[in-house]
Amino acid sequence: MKRIVSAVPGRIRIKDKPLGDRKMAERMAAELEKRFPVRECRINTGACCVVVNYDAALIAPAEMQHRTEVFLADWLARAAPSRRRRPARLVLNSQAKRMALASLSASLASAYTGHTRLHIITGWMFVASLAAHLAVFRRTILR
Repeated sequence: MKRIVSAVPGRIRIKDKPLGDRKMAERMAAELEKRFPVRECRINTGACCVVVNYDAALIAPAEMQHRTEVFLADWLARAAPSRRRRPARLVLNSQAKRMALASLSASLASAYTGHTRLHIITGWMFVASLAAHLAVFRRTILR
């Protein structure tokens, strides 16, 4: 896979999915600065890229591009990507939605079969899970 998406004398733009992790991109930029005549590395985790500014007078652009590509193939193969965890509020919301579906189904089934007490209990379970869902998205709802 070609990771260098843009190269002009003095500047190389590297783009790859693991560079969306800030810590990984910073470690890679530090390693590049040790090995090559790099002036500056700008990290953009939103675009999963790193822009490397180097001294074109010290190394030919084609040579820098080749060395960088070889370095990236080796470095990204060795570096273990960190796994991003889902925010707790989204996990809670997912569980609340599952509980809402299950309790609504049980409530309707118990109402149909005539089990009043079970219908009331499962109805309140549905209301509680709906409240949890609304609490997670309260900012979005109140806009």
